Amino acid sequence: VFIENSADNPVGVIRNEHEVECRIEGTGYQLLAYRWLPRRNTITINLRRIDVRPIANTNQSEITISSLYNAISEQMTDVRLLSILTPRFEITTSPLTTKKLPVVSRIYLDLHRRYMQIGPTRLFPDSIEVKSLGILLDTMRAIYTEPRHYSNVNGSLSGRIGLTEVPDVILPVNEVEYDIFIEEYTEVDLPLPVSVENVPAGMVPLV
Repeated sequence: VFIENSADNPVGVIRNEHEVECRIEGTGYQLLAYRWLPRRNTITINLRRIDVRPIANTNQSEITISSLYNAISEQMTDVRLLSILTPRFEITTSPLTTKKLPVVSRIYLDLHRRYMQIGPTRLFPDSIEVKSLGILLDTMRAIYTEPRHYSNVNGSLSGRIGLTEVPDVILPVNEVEYDIFIEEYTEVDLPLPVSVENVPAGMVPLV
């Protein structure tokens, strides 16, 4: 069982793996499938779906077996969950905090000949407030867009692009808008006067 954080909760848990022993009922094939396919034995539960009770004077919290039973049975639709045999289920919790981080573009351009980008890539929003455990947010400096590459670009670009997910960090949005302004080089003939200073005596500059 993996526990993932929820923005609705004042505390969070670093996403980690817990072993829960269960008794299930199903056909022979279904039961064998749970033995042969380990991925079927993995369940992710959002923290808001379970009843978390802090343990006094510790950073541990206990999850009630009844709420754990309900959360697991909702996802095990092909078999019937009879009971949870694990007598106690505890997780390490810590208060969730908020931090405003800039959004950094990872859009890469190969420009067509004679074209250039005017100014930086514009993102909206260009910063967001993310939520997670303080120990994780202290190490973060930015949120990045998904990498995207454009080739032979000869005009301005705009659209939406997803944000790269960060484990155990809750993002208020999963994508942002972007604008990239591209212009063609302009060539003009511009006559300019030229003057020469400090010409030695007797010499005439050729300009």
